[in-house]
Formats: sequence, C-alpha cells, structure tokens
Amino acid sequence: MAFVCKLTHPCDLERGYQILWLAIALPENKPGSIATVELGISFKNNTSSPLPFRDLVPELVAPDGQTLKPQEPGTKGNKWGLITRGLPVGITLLGRISWRNNSLQLEIPTYWHYLEASPITPENYWNFDSLQPGIYKLRFICDIPSREAICSNPETRHLAELKENNIANLTTPFVNLRLVQPLEHNKTAVEVDGIRFETLVPKQELNIPKKEPGAKAGLQLAGIRMTNNRLNPVCFSFYVTVIPEILGTNSQRLFRGGFSDWFRQAEKSDFVLAMPGEDVTFFPGTAIWWQQNDKILLVIDAQDGGAYTFEFFDSGTYKIQLNYVNIQASIKAYDQEDMNWKQIEDVWTGMVITPFVDFKLTRS
Repeated sequence: MAFVCKLTHPCDLERGYQILWLAIALPENKPGSIATVELGISFKNNTSSPLPFRDLVPELVAPDGQTLKPQEPGTKGNKWGLITRGLPVGITLLGRISWRNNSLQLEIPTYWHYLEASPITPENYWNFDSLQPGIYKLRFICDIPSREAICSNPETRHLAELKENNIANLTTPFVNLRLVQPLEHNKTAVEVDGIRFETLVPKQELNIPKKEPGAKAGLQLAGIRMTNNRLNPVCFSFYVTVIPEILGTNSQRLFRGGFSDWFRQAEKSDFVLAMPGEDVTFFPGTAIWWQQNDKILLVIDAQDGGAYTFEFFDSGTYKIQLNYVNIQASIKAYDQEDMNWKQIEDVWTGMVITPFVDFKLTRS
C-alpha cells in the first residue's frame, strides 16, 4: 500500500505542485511586526481503504544541521479526520514569524486554517525560538495511526470502528525555509539568489469612496518590483503568481477571500524577461467599495479571471505585502500576435514573502 504526503503552496493544493523552497523577509524587531507564512500540506491515499490521521508535528533543521526542539503546544487542535482513498486532500496552516524579547520565533498552529478560526495562543502552536537569518529545512510528521477506520457516515466522517492496519507514521519532504533580512538601504525589499523583490506602495494614504449606492473606486494600491542582479536574463510570470496579504490595525492577518466569474488562460504577455540590471514592475488591478453590511471590500485582481478579497470595518493604518509564488518553470501560453499557443520555458520559480508596507485608509 502507498500513501503520499507533501508540502505545497495553499493556492496549488488541488493541482498538487510542490514548493521546494520559500524565502521569508524577516520583520523588524519591534512590537506588532510579524511575517506571515501559509503552509499547505496535501495528502493522497493510494491504499484500498480510507485512513484516519490527526496531528501534524513540525520538524525544523537549523543551517548547521541541528534539529531544533520546539516548545510544544498545550493542546493539539487537529481532530481525527479521514483521507478518502484515491482523492487528494489539502489543509492549510497559518504560521508567523515575530520577535519576543529579542528572540526571533517561528510559530506554527496545530489547527487547520479552514476548519477552525482560533487565534494563535501558547496553547495551540508549536514555537521555535532563537532563530537567525539562514536556510532552514522544514517538514511535518503525519500521525497516521496503525489502525484502519471504518466510516459509518461518509458525510459526517464519523469513525465508527477501528481495526488493525500496518500503516506507520509518515513525513512530508523537506522544504528549504530561507529567512532573509530586508536590505539595509531599503527595508521594503529582499534579495534572493540575485533577484531583488520589493513591495511598492506609491501612495500611502488612500480615500474610501463615499458611502453611496453603487459607489466604487479603482485605485493603485500596491505593486511588486523584481530587479535582476544576475549575469543572465530571467523570465518572470505574472499569471496568478502575485498573492497579497494584509495585516489589520491590530497586526492580525485579514482573511483573504476570493471569487471568480470567468476564467482566462495564460497569455504570452503575462511573462516578462528582465535582462541583467533591469527591473520589471507589476501592479494588479485593485478596486474598493462599500458592501450592504457596512463593511469595506478591497478587491485585487488575480490575473486569471478571479480576484482576492479583503474586508475592512473602518479607516485606519494597515500593512500590505505582495508575495511572488511561482512553481511552474514551463507553461503553455497563448500569443495574441501569432494567434497560436507557445511553450514558455525557464520561468523563475520559488516563493518569496516580501516585507510588509504601511498604507492608510481614510474617509472622503
């Protein structure tokens, strides 16, 4: 029997692409400064029966090869679940990096993002502290009991019976987790393997449209700039690769929703070549309006016909980052000029989480 478990980016759980490494810009050492990271774990059960699992235990290896021992949670939030045979299953853990008493910490929740909305507290996260800039290796140990579950009600996933099985605990592949200091002369940028990534906020104070029926305002909130400091050309993709994150006035991550009312295939114009010393800049389309529940909705284009959404309750100072996530080095795209499909090769791959940048929403 076979069972597959691997670490992915949450946006690609259904497609099953694997992230080999990710780079995270370290936050400033001051209260309220954090860096967020989404960790997606996908499962595929190739056995003949559904399998139960419960806890995911993170394992972090330091740059010197030492396996770090975390502070364990008081309670483990993951409940028993079933992995249906033959069907991929994905969950998301929302971690964060922050400072406490001059010690850099990585906090990984024990609960699933899409099942529970519990805040991160000492009772429900794994805590690795005393971290330094460098390349770490992260994986998860999956607690798969050595028993087989019989499900009496597939809709409720209620476990009615357990019997002996020979499946043992499993692990995900290691992911390279690179902790990177922002540039000394530019705190909104990081450099990874000769490529500089920077979140741009041209106008840090933005007006909320008047609260009138149908009032809607397009705006240029944030963009991302990549500078090629290598000796060779680099191709970048802007097709569903720029993912926004926003922190609220209380430094908590705002829920990122989404919708799609049509679908657009990748086009050749979505891919841009940067020569040595050149930079490329991309600003996704953004709009803001009032909803009927007296909440403010911010919509950021995802470039495939869909959009990311964030809800705001009022004006105030927020933080935004645009992260670059691309796991496809080769992709088929449509060329509008030649009216034909072309294979785009050697696209830069990786996941880079940029520093947060402040912006302020004000009422008109």
